[in-house]
Amino acid sequence: MNPALLAPARLCADEAFTVAVGRLTGITGFASTVCADDDRRPSVFSRLHHIVRVAQTWELVASEFGLDVDPEVVCEAIWLHDLNRWPFAHNLERERYNQAADARRYLTQRSFLPAERVLRAIDDLHAWNWKTDDASCLVAVAADRVAGIVEDLLVAICGLNLAPAYLGDSVLELVGVDAEDRRTADHLAALHRLLNRDGDVAGFTRSLGEEHRERVTLLLRRGRTLYGTGMGGLSATIENVHSIRNGVIGPRLFPINNDGVSRRPALEQLAFQPAFAAGELTLEPEDMLQHDDTTMARLCVSLAEARESPINPGIFVPDLDFVPREMSEWAFVL
Repeated sequence: MNPALLAPARLCADEAFTVAVGRLTGITGFASTVCADDDRRPSVFSRLHHIVRVAQTWELVASEFGLDVDPEVVCEAIWLHDLNRWPFAHNLERERYNQAADARRYLTQRSFLPAERVLRAIDDLHAWNWKTDDASCLVAVAADRVAGIVEDLLVAICGLNLAPAYLGDSVLELVGVDAEDRRTADHLAALHRLLNRDGDVAGFTRSLGEEHRERVTLLLRRGRTLYGTGMGGLSATIENVHSIRNGVIGPRLFPINNDGVSRRPALEQLAFQPAFAAGELTLEPEDMLQHDDTTMARLCVSLAEARESPINPGIFVPDLDFVPREMSEWAFVL
């Protein structure tokens, strides 16, 4: 089943939306999605997988904290908020394009123009606004942030082979992972092998989704226990997630998946910066939105060849052996 068909019916009926959301299949999520001919594993990092997991999280959030929301507002905000991502997402956007700030302009120029309340929810989502007084906006924010931090943890362990202990006790406690529990370790190791030994992309994506839902549920129940129900309890839960993400996940994990696995420094030096300097790529957002990771990689290779400065197409493929090779002491499955 096409994941995009899980989106609200109003959006699915608009061809421009289906094209735009389909592009997210090839847009960087946790890592870049460019695949070698014989290795489809990078496709599991798709931005669209993240959107689907967020869409499957919001009802858990609303139910756990006893909030009455407008499903249309929440769902549309979730499905629309990342459509204007550039290829390679933050690794190409950095210091060039403020995706969050441009989201409203982008959406108001589309045939699937959302209502103002949806646009406000998207504004809140991008701003991590856990102090909003609109329950629907708050649930959209929570779904994105909760789904995201759980996804980051699981993909780092099961996709990149990073030992859970590397991320620290505060992160593991947040999502209910006991690094010393053998059954948990064996289960996560089996997920890693499903992708990295067996190459079962579909099976891994399905199994990761099931594990993701379980860990999201544990995080939300822990938040409700610590902070109570209602908007106050949910706001405090999001604030705690925000603190852990910025204090631990950001500095410890993001340099691995962005600089190490996705090779951002090499891409910037060899592909992106020379193309922008030569005027071959522009900062016009609509130009960038014609591409996904793979078509942008091909374009950069072609431009470099025309400049007689050829680059190896392999630099665009994420390095899934980075952790065991460069951080062997933190490799999860040896």
